Amino acid sequence: MKYSGLKFILFLFILSVFAFFQASTSNAQILYDISNLRNQKVDLVWSYDKVKIEEAWDFLKSKFINFNFVSIGVVDTGVETSHQEFTPNVNIDFDISIDSSFSLLNFLFNLPNGHGTQVAGIMGADNKSATTVLASNSPEMNGIISGATTNYKIIARFKGTKITTAAIDIFAVQEAFNNGARIINTSFGWTKCVPLKNIKGCLTNGEFNRLSDSLQDLRTVFSDALFIAGAGNDSVDIINFIPAGLPDPDALNNIISVSATNRIDERAVFSNFGSRTDIAAPGVDVYAPAINNQYDTNFSGTSASAPLVTGVAAILKSMFPNLTPAEIKDVLTKSADPIKTDKPLGSGCFDPNNNPQGYNGCRLNAHRAVAWLLPPTPVILNTPIAVPAP
Repeated sequence: MKYSGLKFILFLFILSVFAFFQASTSNAQILYDISNLRNQKVDLVWSYDKVKIEEAWDFLKSKFINFNFVSIGVVDTGVETSHQEFTPNVNIDFDISIDSSFSLLNFLFNLPNGHGTQVAGIMGADNKSATTVLASNSPEMNGIISGATTNYKIIARFKGTKITTAAIDIFAVQEAFNNGARIINTSFGWTKCVPLKNIKGCLTNGEFNRLSDSLQDLRTVFSDALFIAGAGNDSVDIINFIPAGLPDPDALNNIISVSATNRIDERAVFSNFGSRTDIAAPGVDVYAPAINNQYDTNFSGTSASAPLVTGVAAILKSMFPNLTPAEIKDVLTKSADPIKTDKPLGSGCFDPNNNPQGYNGCRLNAHRAVAWLLPPTPVILNTPIAVPAP
């Protein structure tokens, strides 16, 4: 009887040791801060899961990719560089080290609070889980590129918003380019006044056309940079919004216009649309860093969609530094998931001439994008019959 009791105690001891090591192993397997967030509440990271970013990171780790250094331009409201998502590990080159919501700049230019911090975080927030174990209730996240590599720099430059500040925006783009950025997220835009639409701050035809000419000159001068631009949030055809809706008469293919989708791959109700839209990405309730070292669970708008695409574009540029803007754009649009929406949101991922399913949009698929130029030969999705995994 005594012997049986000792055996039982020994059994309990072995069981507790096994449980301890199992828990330790489980913690050690968390490689991304976003995984830790998912363990807390799946809904927090729905937008990242929708584009299959974690599958993309895992795939890249299995391929032992040698990532080259890449600089990512962020033309926005500034970045709160003291935020725990950026310090001390993220390399940021900035002209304003606080978000404009802290300064007179916000009062002068009526900028949204924390916008630049949110955008920069989606692209490049630090991935602490790569080197440490986060607390199970930690609010920290990681950006699109940091799950793949730490070999990147964010070049943050301040933007304006009104027609009187267009020169500031153009100068900010020039500054980002001159400091090495060849992937540039442009969080600014102007809408032409549209009949029956009450759009605050819209431009007259003359103002719109003059600014369009200036922005066309900018994209031509910096033709070896890829600009990722939110399509705008006025629910109008993108031809009425610049720079995302600029025509491309010289076939430079160096602007990617990004519309917003919701959780079920419908067009977000606010998102601009149209034949000049290139791709869509989640843009409703996107988890992102916020000012005051906080986090936002409902960042919405095409400004939330664009950095998801920018982050994947930066990964591709880091993998293959000789890719041209047009080649990166081609990969992102062809590798996207075909979707059905109420308005056109891109057409590069399906064959519009043989489309019985009625696809009229292309939503970012990060996993397929990063695998597109690696063996085996990718499955071309320009077929309406089936959408293969991943």
